[in-house]
Amino acid sequence: MWLVEPSFTREELQRIKAPTLIIVGDRDVVTPEHAVEMFRTIPDAQLCIVPHTGHGARPKGTIRTFLQEAATGTATADLSLPPPTLSP
Repeated sequence: MWLVEPSFTREELQRIKAPTLIIVGDRDVVTPEHAVEMFRTIPDAQLCIVPHTGHGARPKGTIRTFLQEAATGTATADLSLPPPTLSP
């Protein structure tokens, strides 16, 4: 993906002003713990951990809601995913 992996300091992450949605799979190369740390560091960030998924998860509904909220300046919706349905 990158020639050199980006390395941001905590202070740099704290200066992010743009609406930020962090999406990771629970089986991602980026660990959920690391994602939570970024979520807690970036002001007003939102976090979505997608179950049973690796790197590259893109839950469309969650992204759509986030973009709508960013456009209107509201951030009240619960972006968590519904539990997966299991086939019999």
